Amino acid sequence: SKSNGSNIKATGSIRLKDSTKIPFEGEAMYAPNGDVYFRASNLSKTIDTTVDTFINQMGGSESTVQEKKAAKTTITNTINPLIKKIDNQWVKISLDDMQEYNKDAKTQYECVQKVAKKIENDPQVANDIKKAYQANKLILVKESLGTVNGSMGYVIDVDKDAAKKFGEAIKNLPVSKEIVDCLESDITQDDLEAAYGSDIQDDSKADSRVEVWFDQWDHSVTRINATSAASVGAKQSLTLDLKTTFNKPVEVTLPKDAMSLKDLQNEIKKIIDANGTSIDQQATQSVASPRQTTAAENRY
Repeated sequence: SKSNGSNIKATGSIRLKDSTKIPFEGEAMYAPNGDVYFRASNLSKTIDTTVDTFINQMGGSESTVQEKKAAKTTITNTINPLIKKIDNQWVKISLDDMQEYNKDAKTQYECVQKVAKKIENDPQVANDIKKAYQANKLILVKESLGTVNGSMGYVIDVDKDAAKKFGEAIKNLPVSKEIVDCLESDITQDDLEAAYGSDIQDDSKADSRVEVWFDQWDHSVTRINATSAASVGAKQSLTLDLKTTFNKPVEVTLPKDAMSLKDLQNEIKKIIDANGTSIDQQATQSVASPRQTTAAENRY
């Protein structure tokens, strides 16, 4: 129940065209008063792989091993102090933080949370959404994966036409109008319609696979695995693995040692102030400087 708070954990990876896998792992928590907490885990591994990929792409085949090593040292020495402080560290975003960046954000967020609780607890709202879906069943089962560890798995897809009609039906529900009223001019009912399916990407541009696993007894969702290989210049794929728990009491223990959003911003500012130039500029200089020296010598 969201009234008691909620949390979610996610692991995944991004596979690049050269088969390099950049892993990521994180967790988010929602408090009953509206505060949001998040943390990233195993950041050192994620950053290390990301830096290696960045250096290789930036330097190309012309850069020597020594140049790439120097560039990596420059980057890691710059960001490692921050990584050590935030790796596996909870960060808190409060309603006051939201209001500081947007004077309307706190009021809008609180309003949307009230509507969300209504969706969760009001049988009529749930019934309206259920009717809209039954009339426009947008989820298609492409393949059965059998039963593994007590869960039944299916590969699913989306019926675009049904999704568009579902979006149109959702747009006209009273609860959708309440959300629009909460956000005032920041969102329209047409935006909600688009979010529910009328703006789905062309399959020819992305090769996606979504697996959903259900408990074989109570049919609650136990796991979602999504992989998308989209062609945007170079082909890359994203894998996201979510493990879920439903129909069980939620015990959310809020972190007591969470870093505030302002503290996180200050840590980032320290790095920027201490180094003057951006990290990618420093890395470029590390790769380019030896080659520039050689060229200068050749001219004289």
